[in-house]
Amino acid sequence: SCRCPPGVAQQLVGRWWGRGRSIGRRAHVFWRQVPAMLLVGCVLITLGNAPISLVDLEPFDAWVLGVGGVAATVIAVVGLLAACRWPLAYCRYGCPTGALLEFLRRHSRSGGVTLADGVLLSILGWAAWQTWG
Repeated sequence: SCRCPPGVAQQLVGRWWGRGRSIGRRAHVFWRQVPAMLLVGCVLITLGNAPISLVDLEPFDAWVLGVGGVAATVIAVVGLLAACRWPLAYCRYGCPTGALLEFLRRHSRSGGVTLADGVLLSILGWAAWQTWG
């Protein structure tokens, strides 16, 4: 079950109007990679000091009236429309925040620091140094 506003809204929309169709296997394999690619893009944008406010693209703010910008609201609405056809479409095929949380959840049981953990910590450390150092 989802614990974020976009996920809960998609579950409700899917329950009320959803058709519960699945996308084809090849499409699923492709679209399943999109959140990770978006996450990598977000990291690169942050590291490159690009003048893009990534928080404006996060649909969490769309659920607070008067706070969410146009981009966040459009992403939230598109996610809801997609959820009418494919259950939790945005969560599964578009959410970079969910990709990060899934990565952390999947690797948190390893009991030790892995090479991937070291790379991630190095990137985060460098990003923090670039931002605040």
